[in-house]
Amino acid sequence: MPGRFHLVLLAYSPKVADKMIARAVALAQTLGSELTVSVPRLEAPAPTHWPANAFVSPHVNDLKARANAEADRLAARARDAGEAVGINVRVVRASLDWDWMGSDSSTVLTARTHDFTLLGLADEDSAGRRQAEELLFDSGRPLLICPLSRPAPIRFDKIVLGWDHTESASRALSGALPAIKRAREVEVLTIVGAKRLARADGGAEVATYLRSHDVAASAETIESADTAPGRLLMEAAIARSADMLVMGAYSTLRARQYMLGGVTRSVLSAPLLPILLAN
Repeated sequence: MPGRFHLVLLAYSPKVADKMIARAVALAQTLGSELTVSVPRLEAPAPTHWPANAFVSPHVNDLKARANAEADRLAARARDAGEAVGINVRVVRASLDWDWMGSDSSTVLTARTHDFTLLGLADEDSAGRRQAEELLFDSGRPLLICPLSRPAPIRFDKIVLGWDHTESASRALSGALPAIKRAREVEVLTIVGAKRLARADGGAEVATYLRSHDVAASAETIESADTAPGRLLMEAAIARSADMLVMGAYSTLRARQYMLGGVTRSVLSAPLLPILLAN
């Protein structure tokens, strides 16, 4: 799996940002991939009303100067970390000036030409979850979530694939296939009970498909009446010593998911292990 993947740095603390860079560079080294890092750039326009502008502008300019100095430091750190291990690291600047309609379009556009995007998420991080949702809906590429509240190395030895026979699950399977082929073992988990599935034998069929790609795959069905089985799926993956969970994201309309919750939102609210998602 050469290619390249994309790390998005949000407005993390410097310590967290440095750790995400180190994880991304280590992952690029493992995969033999190139790495693109989107570094946040603060855009804070000063008020147009002149009395307010005279009072606020010095504070805005100071904030922008400090934020952009940190962005320069992160860019240099990413390049230096890549150079130290022979990984090609490209740095792009991404605006933090989001509006209510969505996130920075340059980040989404960058994601579209990469194998996947890596994003660190802490528990109950609403801004990070919004960025994750924008990438899932608008990039057309898989998103790999790295949990910040319970750090774990990103490995591909044992992968659990959450399968419900939806289009998003199929896209997740397709997007994750290069990583899945690196796995020592893959287990396909299907949760039945709360959700009507298109096919009851879907998990076994996926395992057969993966074995056609020389992947050691098995399938298991879990009976549960839980109406929001996101945490159950994560806990089941952890109980099976999985390094990573692969699953589809937002298989129904976004508005309906916002009203009813949904598996994906529960996963993004408190990721328990590295999770690769696709919509």
